[in-house]
Amino acid sequence: MHHPLDDDLRRCRHLAVYGTLMFGERNHSTYLGSSLLATSGTIGGRLVEVPALTTDAYPYPALLPGSDRVVVHVFEVTQPEVLASVDRLELEVDDDGRPEYERLITTVRADAGEFIDAWCYHYRWPIPAHWRPIPGGDWRARLR
Repeated sequence: MHHPLDDDLRRCRHLAVYGTLMFGERNHSTYLGSSLLATSGTIGGRLVEVPALTTDAYPYPALLPGSDRVVVHVFEVTQPEVLASVDRLELEVDDDGRPEYERLITTVRADAGEFIDAWCYHYRWPIPAHWRPIPGGDWRARLR
């Protein structure tokens, strides 16, 4: 049976993540635990921290356009259900029906030097001035 995301996975089988979906972060095992970590690397852009707005929420990063480097983990995704699950997390819509993120194919510079195309979620909503930049583009390093 054809899954709606089969065509997306034929175009690109990698997913680059930079926040709570990274290996060892809070959402990794729920959404990507069965996916193989292919490499680490960086992408162009800049990260800001989206603060927790309710008592049951948690902060997470937003990838914005920019000339800085952002640290990513790249996973090989072979099952459309995995990509669909991450889409449900990342493509939340606002009151006007606009998704918070857009999944785009993005070029990753792997730590070993090669370039890999990977799906990556880019933030789309307006950014309030009080959201803090994440120095060095490394979500995990913000707590060190």
